[in-house]
Amino acid sequence: MYHGQVTEDSEVTVEVCVPISLAQEGSTAAAMRLEPAHREAYVRLRKAQVGFPQVQSAYAAVERWIRSQRLQIADSPREVYFTDVSSAGPIDEVCGIAFPIR
Repeated sequence: MYHGQVTEDSEVTVEVCVPISLAQEGSTAAAMRLEPAHREAYVRLRKAQVGFPQVQSAYAAVERWIRSQRLQIADSPREVYFTDVSSAGPIDEVCGIAFPIR
């Protein structure tokens, strides 16, 4: 999750999250929080599209779509990786750029 605008000239807080099963809850020393269910607007990206600065166009596209639908952004945007990026090929889908919406 990105808590601020990411540019080559700015520093922002980035929160890295890993999903765990409820059975693991309390068995780890890491800080935990349960994110409530929500709707998201997102786009899937191929490995060749996730590099900086080109990934910024995906964030902008999702934000434009949200505005065009007269929806509101409810929380910080996030990159959701669902595969091993290092072993993926350039045209393999590897992540989603997602914004919680209301």
